[in-house]
Order: sequence, then structure tokens, then C-alpha cells
Amino acid sequence: MRALEADHEFLMRGNVFSQSWLEGYLDVKWAEVQAMRMTTHPLEFQMYYSL
Repeated sequence: MRALEADHEFLMRGNVFSQSWLEGYLDVKWAEVQAMRMTTHPLEFQMYYSL
């Protein structure tokens, strides 16, 4: 995602994607990353919360 943020000009050539579309896409994907970071991994749940 950082690579896409840094270099996405090639996606805008020929009007394949717009700058606003790419920014919106990245916003959605970064929100997904944050949600995953805040979620307990199944192994952590098993190790610390199961009997």
C-alpha cells in the first residue's frame, strides 16, 4: 500500500483510475489494515483466553 501511495501515476494514464478514486481506495484499505491490527488473532485467543 505504501508502494501504491508512492507510485500510482501509471494507473492514471489513459484515465484508467482517477486520483480521487485511488485516494478513496487507499483510505478503505488502510482502514482494513487498522481493523486487522486491532483484532485478536485466533492463536492469541487460544493461548490466552481458552481453558
